[in-house]
Amino acid sequence: MVEDFDTELPMEIPCTDLAIGEAAPLWGCAHHSDGTWSLAEMPAYTTVQIMVIIDISPSATLANREIGVKVLSNYGGSPNGDTDETAPWSDSCTIDADNNGELDNVYPSCDTNEQVLRIRLRAPDLEIVDVTPTSLEAPVGDMIPITVKIANRGNVHATDINIVLCEDETEDNLRRNICSEENIAYRQVIGALMPPDDSGSSEPVEITLLYPVTAGNHDVQVIVDPGNLIIEANEANNRKDIGQLSSENGWVDVAMEVAGEWSVPTMILLLTIALIAVAGMVMISRRREALARVDAQSSMMSIDEETRF
Repeated sequence: MVEDFDTELPMEIPCTDLAIGEAAPLWGCAHHSDGTWSLAEMPAYTTVQIMVIIDISPSATLANREIGVKVLSNYGGSPNGDTDETAPWSDSCTIDADNNGELDNVYPSCDTNEQVLRIRLRAPDLEIVDVTPTSLEAPVGDMIPITVKIANRGNVHATDINIVLCEDETEDNLRRNICSEENIAYRQVIGALMPPDDSGSSEPVEITLLYPVTAGNHDVQVIVDPGNLIIEANEANNRKDIGQLSSENGWVDVAMEVAGEWSVPTMILLLTIALIAVAGMVMISRRREALARVDAQSSMMSIDEETRF
């Protein structure tokens, strides 16, 4: 039950859960063990407000649904009780079967003990219809154009739609339509995508994505709405596998790329080793010269001592 429903501070009053054989409270609402709900006895000309919460399954079909809320009294229907209480739903005061904006049944001949409500389930459903790359390989640094056809199979438009080319992503992330930021090769945003028209037909939108070629072979996927930021009727049709896109020379390009990355450090290392070798050779040469001088001086001293003797 709800009090002050039309104010800024409405207050919800939960119903009391009753066990088998337990009596209902004198005020408020009660939930009985057999699944029925009841209100406390209401004096004449009084009003209570009730809020009914309906859970919609994520797998529910996108369509219009009609549900009904019916109130029955303990005194039964006419002629001994409520003259407005009847078993069928077809005489409800809220039915508009032809959707012309005019109620089919007019008070007082209609049943005010029931309300038929129409719930319109609305959601987009983005689907990748087709993916066609112009080629599967190209020189490193070139772009491979990829034509992607996307359709909205839902019953309401979608806005700010992200489409990405995702390469070398883990299988666990792909199952959840997730592409890590470092694995996004190309991104494009569509402003809006309309649902099918009244005839039920919808022409897919065709866009072109550009894949930048890098060295080696890469597994590339097209993902629309990565991360499932848009609530859709079906999230399983948001991804298509393109296959492997590669550079023209395959492993040769990878080897050249690795060689290019290591060429400068390797040259610096080789130059350092060469300088150390030159310094070592200079030191060895100078040591030999010094030893030769010492030997020459020793020989001269020996000759001088013999001459004196």
